[in-house]
Amino acid sequence: MERYAKWKDPGTGIHPFLESPKKNKPNSAEVIFGYLLVFPRLIFLVVTALWLGITTALFSLVPIPPLRRLLLRYSQAIGCRAVLFLLGFHFIDSRIVSPRQPSKRISDSPGKGIGSGEIIISNYTSYVQILYLAFRFSPTFVSLVRSGDKAGEYGYPRNFFGAILDLIHDREPDISKCIPIHQIVANAKRNSNGPVVIFPEATTSNGQMILPFLPSVFSPNLLRNGPKFHLISFKFDSDVPFVVSTFRRHFFRLLSTLNHSSQVRFCTREEVPNVPTAPFTTEQTNAFSAEIAKTLALLFHMIQSSLGLTQKSEFITYFVERESKGHRKTL
Repeated sequence: MERYAKWKDPGTGIHPFLESPKKNKPNSAEVIFGYLLVFPRLIFLVVTALWLGITTALFSLVPIPPLRRLLLRYSQAIGCRAVLFLLGFHFIDSRIVSPRQPSKRISDSPGKGIGSGEIIISNYTSYVQILYLAFRFSPTFVSLVRSGDKAGEYGYPRNFFGAILDLIHDREPDISKCIPIHQIVANAKRNSNGPVVIFPEATTSNGQMILPFLPSVFSPNLLRNGPKFHLISFKFDSDVPFVVSTFRRHFFRLLSTLNHSSQVRFCTREEVPNVPTAPFTTEQTNAFSAEIAKTLALLFHMIQSSLGLTQKSEFITYFVERESKGHRKTL
């Protein structure tokens, strides 16, 4: 991987934009059986996805917010869990832990009581975690503005379908249609649109590190109303993070693998960093952002990288150019 050495984290030598090596390779029987499962899994996935799309579109038109919320919760909880199961996520190890002792189980019933307008902060690795969050919360996802003077502070609200498409196509929302995050949060609370999920890194990694957050994600306007924050960290086996592979290749790999390892850690509410108080200076908001990133990293003993969105874009450009010239590497 010396040709990619430029994009290794200088402090650790870890490459956050390449898949980590497989720890346990499947045997021949598992590989063959996995390939045989691809077609039946795909058929059931298409049917489930159509059902999800139709019910989400129909239930979104219900004019009564509490009823709309209830219908969407049940349909997405059932549909998204079915999709995860068909993709090989038969068991998902979810628990509440302390960032000081992440190996110690505190509760097996995480995520209860997270209401509309509350904010979920998560690391960003794969569309699989979007499916999980939709299954657990039916939230509003924020597609962040990633460039210009509105970077991090503005975004566009998405349902889980839109959030997955944004990730797959690595696309930034139309800035002219974006609104401040604090307004998205207020709308979610008022209209019973579930909690609001923000991925402050704004780009995916292989899950070994926490990338730098976009500036202004935790703006004074967002913090002024004292929102409740929840921290959730994801860790998957090496096949799951969606970093440089094409969607078709990645999706086929998920379909052809019998079972995937998945762990989800919720930070205890008592140990989520406290929201600063007025006057919300730059020093205060930067310190709060740093504490959130540090706590999120501790949930899986991850390291905070100095490489972020800019370096990821440079790496993808280099990787695509190299692949187009015939130096193709299967990922």
